[in-house]
Amino acid sequence: MPIAIILVIAVFIGLLWYRKRNPCRWERIGGKGALKEFRCKTCGAVAYSARYDGPEQCKKGLEPPAL
Repeated sequence: MPIAIILVIAVFIGLLWYRKRNPCRWERIGGKGALKEFRCKTCGAVAYSARYDGPEQCKKGLEPPAL
């Protein structure tokens, strides 16, 4: 029984750590070439990625590049 409780606590801590590390949940909204367009369901940021499941990091707060 104590092992089951420790296992449940470890899984809970792992889920919390994962959410802090990657707070964005990406959904694909477009793109047909190598880069796909994604929008974060959590913060609304828009980003492009070649990965099927979206960018690895949150793009919220990034400033547009200077020309």
